[in-house]
Amino acid sequence: MLTQSLVNGQFDSVKITEILNDFHIKGPVDSNHLETLSYFKKNFPEQFSVFEAKLMFLMGLFYKTSEPSTFFDQVYKDWSESIHSQTGRYFTPVQADAYNSILKYNNFSFSAPTSAGKSYLYQEIIKDIKSDIIIVVPSRALLSEYLIKIQGLVSKEILVLPFIEFVNIRKTLRRIFIITPERGDELFKFKNVINLELVLFDEAQLSEEGIRGMKFDSLVRRIDKNFPDVKKVFTHPFIINPEAQLEKHNLIINSDAESYDQKTVGKIFVEHKEGNFKYFSPYEDYSRGRVNYTGDIILDTLNNGKTALIYIAKTKIYDGTFLETYSKYIALCVDVTDAHALKYIEELSNYFGEDSEKKSLMLLLMRKGIVIHHGSIPLKARTIIEKFVNANYAKICFSTSTLIQGINMPFDLVWINNFRFTGTEDQKKLNLKNLIGRAGRTSSTVNKFDYGYVVINSSNKKSFTDRLRSDSYLETESILDNSDDVENEDYLDIINAIKNDSFDVNYNLTNEQVERLSSSDITNDIELILNLFVDQQGKPLSGRAYYNLSYESRVAIRQALDRKSVG
Repeated sequence: MLTQSLVNGQFDSVKITEILNDFHIKGPVDSNHLETLSYFKKNFPEQFSVFEAKLMFLMGLFYKTSEPSTFFDQVYKDWSESIHSQTGRYFTPVQADAYNSILKYNNFSFSAPTSAGKSYLYQEIIKDIKSDIIIVVPSRALLSEYLIKIQGLVSKEILVLPFIEFVNIRKTLRRIFIITPERGDELFKFKNVINLELVLFDEAQLSEEGIRGMKFDSLVRRIDKNFPDVKKVFTHPFIINPEAQLEKHNLIINSDAESYDQKTVGKIFVEHKEGNFKYFSPYEDYSRGRVNYTGDIILDTLNNGKTALIYIAKTKIYDGTFLETYSKYIALCVDVTDAHALKYIEELSNYFGEDSEKKSLMLLLMRKGIVIHHGSIPLKARTIIEKFVNANYAKICFSTSTLIQGINMPFDLVWINNFRFTGTEDQKKLNLKNLIGRAGRTSSTVNKFDYGYVVINSSNKKSFTDRLRSDSYLETESILDNSDDVENEDYLDIINAIKNDSFDVNYNLTNEQVERLSSSDITNDIELILNLFVDQQGKPLSGRAYYNLSYESRVAIRQALDRKSVG
């Protein structure tokens, strides 16, 4: 179906019935079908509503279905009750299948779209586990999000920490540690203390990211070697071959993998050029079928009380040019008056203080329901911002690549105004799909089909379409097994230590690194750093104070910190 007939066509109940029948046979896996349904919902909401109850059953969204009105609906209702009887939850079929596999297998790797309900699945798994749990996430931002959710989920007798430490042992039933791979080394100090039952590796495609991927793979293998009976679960978005995560670590005994492609939210795609917007479909020839959007889709979205994420380069935020570029959208946002929203703003204000021009700008915008989100914002501040967004108080979010790392902040519209993605082609495809996944909020409203808008610049349409329509794969070989290109001596030490199990757990270093430290005279370097780089309060110099030092002193500090002899 061409975009022209989608946008301007008649209501077609026959076409909708065909799509529903296809969902019955294959499940909601065809993005083209979901796009078509989104247009029908947008253009003919009353006529489309007749089909929505049945659609919710067919999409397996049992938590938002009404009582069945037909025999067909009753069949799906019985399926829902069967899942509830087996698991004790009203899971979707995808959640139920993943849940059963996690319980059944020692090692399970799966992939699912961003709206598949993985967070709810994890929360329910965490409730079931009676011993200690480790959750490994790729970034501190995602760590913070998990920390907030899980602390609100479990009782006070369960200790939830963003690092591995054993405190309040007598008053603690069990522990849940949420860490990044870099913090994983601490685990092995407590090998004989921890009662580890489950390790969840979220956003496990991190294994593809160069040196950080090597650290991730190192942690996976060390956990498998030291805790061979512990259950390990790997999750990824949009990966065709999640089994590669098991293959690269030789986790083949009592293991399984599954790639779920069932979707829950529709998408409508719009291109932008010189202030004009046009509909297009990435599932057709990208050069055909475009239809003008009358007006400004961003303005219309905001005027209708909906939300927009504008993905831009960090430089545009730093130099302030985004304020002028998007001034007409910013001007639409009036002062926030909701009491709960104002508490978040007050919390951020107290954290920052208003003595900085840039920080004052963040607060000024937040008071109008506009937030900024990027990696250089302190973690505490980002946490407050994310709570503000997820409570639906933010009208506009200007964000950089931090949202790609799995942070759950959905919007009604996502405008990708920065198309510079880093990494391999597979990583670029994954990052793009993760970003697109933020478009469209999955509501809990009964019998409601949800959809969102994705806006791109016309100049990026071919690359956008090619990446969206092509599959993403994990490498089947770890950098740990292919270290020919690794030049850094410390990283080679880590690779050899993993293979030979030669780590010093007391220092969180390899035996080779400890040996080099022991045989090196680093006293002078330490004395220089303490004298020049650390102030009288024991804190590192500020950036301004550092650059006030002489050039010779700055060189000496860098050489001392980077001394090859200390490993």
